[in-house]
Amino acid sequence: MEEGHPSEEQETRGVSPDPQLARGVSQFKVCAEVWKPELKDRVKPRVYYLNLPGRFIAGTVYDPKEKEVIIGAACTLTEQNTGKVLDVNTDDFGDFWFEGLTEGEYNLEIRIDGRMKSFAGLNTKGKDLNLGDIPLM
Repeated sequence: MEEGHPSEEQETRGVSPDPQLARGVSQFKVCAEVWKPELKDRVKPRVYYLNLPGRFIAGTVYDPKEKEVIIGAACTLTEQNTGKVLDVNTDDFGDFWFEGLTEGEYNLEIRIDGRMKSFAGLNTKGKDLNLGDIPLM
């Protein structure tokens, strides 16, 4: 192992080579990660970060007839590869947010009072998605 670089085992566990920091990290069960993991083999990063934000998918749901936002619409996001399902409701401004997502493809379904709108193949690879204003008829 090169001086100052974490071992593969430490990288896999997300633990710093500094024993004192490693104790603190494992005590809180937090995983340190590199900023750009796709570059880690080329640049040998020496800095690891905690609590990096994941990707997000967001939008605002409104009723085009009433020209009002829709509060309490059920929004269901399904990750295509794993089938993992996340549920949120739109807030008082008609907004929904799915935060901390991994990069991948997702399907979204928005429904309330028999009305429904769906999106397939939402891809978060390399970017966050704000779907903007979504009319629900």
